[in-house]
Amino acid sequence: MKKVSLILLALFVSLFCLAQSSVEDEENELSLLKNGYFNSPLSTEQPLENGVLDSKGSWALFFEGDAKATIIESVLKVEVIDNGPNDWSVQLLQSPIKIERGGQYKIVFDGKAESNQSLAVKIGGTALRGWTAYFQQQFELTPQWNTYESSFTMYQGTDEDARFEFWFLDNGNYFIDNVKLIKTGDQFLPEEGTLTEEDENEVENWKLIWEEDFDTIDPDVWTFELGSPDWNGDGIPDRWGNNELQYYTDKNASIQDGKLVITAKEETITDMNTTFYYTSSRMITKGKYEVQYGRIEVRAKMLVGQGIWPAIWMLGNDIDDNPSPACGEIDIMEYLGHEPNKVYGTVHGPISAGTGVGSYYILENGNFNDDFHVFALEWDEDEIEFYVDDVLYCIVNKYEIGEEDWVFDHPFFFILNVAVGGNWPGYPDETTVFPQSMEVDYIKVYEDIDQRSITGLEVWDSEYEKAIKEKAEEIENTDGGIVNGDFEGPFINDQEGSPDNWYIWVGKGGKATGNIVNGEFKMDIEKVGNQTWSIQLVQFVKLRAGDYTLSLKARADEPRDILVLIQHEGDSWTVYGQKYLELTSEMQEFTVDVSLPNDDIPKLSINYGKTPNGKPTTVYVDDVKISPK
Repeated sequence: MKKVSLILLALFVSLFCLAQSSVEDEENELSLLKNGYFNSPLSTEQPLENGVLDSKGSWALFFEGDAKATIIESVLKVEVIDNGPNDWSVQLLQSPIKIERGGQYKIVFDGKAESNQSLAVKIGGTALRGWTAYFQQQFELTPQWNTYESSFTMYQGTDEDARFEFWFLDNGNYFIDNVKLIKTGDQFLPEEGTLTEEDENEVENWKLIWEEDFDTIDPDVWTFELGSPDWNGDGIPDRWGNNELQYYTDKNASIQDGKLVITAKEETITDMNTTFYYTSSRMITKGKYEVQYGRIEVRAKMLVGQGIWPAIWMLGNDIDDNPSPACGEIDIMEYLGHEPNKVYGTVHGPISAGTGVGSYYILENGNFNDDFHVFALEWDEDEIEFYVDDVLYCIVNKYEIGEEDWVFDHPFFFILNVAVGGNWPGYPDETTVFPQSMEVDYIKVYEDIDQRSITGLEVWDSEYEKAIKEKAEEIENTDGGIVNGDFEGPFINDQEGSPDNWYIWVGKGGKATGNIVNGEFKMDIEKVGNQTWSIQLVQFVKLRAGDYTLSLKARADEPRDILVLIQHEGDSWTVYGQKYLELTSEMQEFTVDVSLPNDDIPKLSINYGKTPNGKPTTVYVDDVKISPK
């Protein structure tokens, strides 16, 4: 009986092991990685400067420090002698790997280390995709073999040339085996680039709510961050986590001609038993002024030089409880001094920490150190748009980068600084001239007064609506008189104070100026923008329920069309009347039918943006009238 029991036990163990082996073989076949069991030699291929690599169906070792890799009895051993200046300085990588939009993936590997050592896994794109991380996580290895597992969903566009990377973060010996990357399913996502916000077609009605014009460096707004912190308490400066060279003081920032000037200097200062050879300034609004959602504009002029790294950026105000990148980071503008015609806009969250998600903008003519430019972002609960001089160049959408990485749903504070050196820009060389200064003219914060999104409340602003009604009550002709419709009076252009009179609204990539000239309204359009409503001449009118005829005269220097629109301003956006007008160089009279089911104070807008035949030119409007039928 005992012998039979032993035979049955042996048979059970054999069947269990066979089943386990079958599962492992199936997973190995499903794995998108080759040579995950390290049964074949390593690749000798090396990535190009832009990160593109064909590792020939195996693994390649890349290092900037000192390391070597060998396969011993189908186990990978990586000996890290010098782990280099960056987290990614020693890495084992395989590429190309196809990572599909909406794909759900599982990462599995066995690992151990000579002692307690850190290892990171990143799956991401090359420089052609902004070094974006689709997945990034740090694992703590011990001297005992363990199986490590994690998963992620690909929220960005399919990448045919993605890279799977192990980063060896500490010196010492690492052992890796049984590496698998398996696609486990699919998640439905909107088509890439599709904006899913219901209000995407609505006009943001921006109202200035805060402005820093730098008459002085206000201590009630700004705090100087000083020195070069020692975060881990070992008595050695951590150089702001990026191996930067500067020491920050409160003496390198000043007000000159109504502008903030932050200057990087080549000078010596000693602190924490360390000598620094450069000084600069770093200013923050943490705990003093913080913002959630809205339009943010910063007008600034850059500097130039290898190793110079100015930035205008933001961090989440919960950073003390959720250290970066968990708190979120929004880089309104980053600039490398050796690329003077190029700026970057990027967001960083928990997953994208290594590289961020964003893009860059290149000036068509000149450099950013030649003159001032306006760097802006428009930010709401599920999207951030980046602009340079009102030209949209990057959209980061919650549903594309992943909800778990979207931590941009709480207040952020501003940071202005000029760094010297660091992992990204490199370091000054013989061509770099000091001192170098970044000038900041102003910071402006706007909120969408239709949605009040800056407070997190998506409701119509009752105070502003009340002000519109009060102004409208002042109109003598309660049947719907247009104020200054013949353009014989002055151009008020005060959206908040006089919404019942003419004002201009420009946004969404539009660029135009306008004024009353010789009894006509003249709008000079430089850029039509990316929406019909990117450029508007606006007035609120008080109308009782009924049918009306809106009439006006218009012409243009070059043939084009404009859209005339009368619409409820608020949550319903009901259109009471609209018409595209085809303009020529001859002044023509046009009419638009208007019908209101109820008394209202709608917005009359003449839209000069990206209409079907829109183009940059000059448009003239005159004799705008509305009368009952």
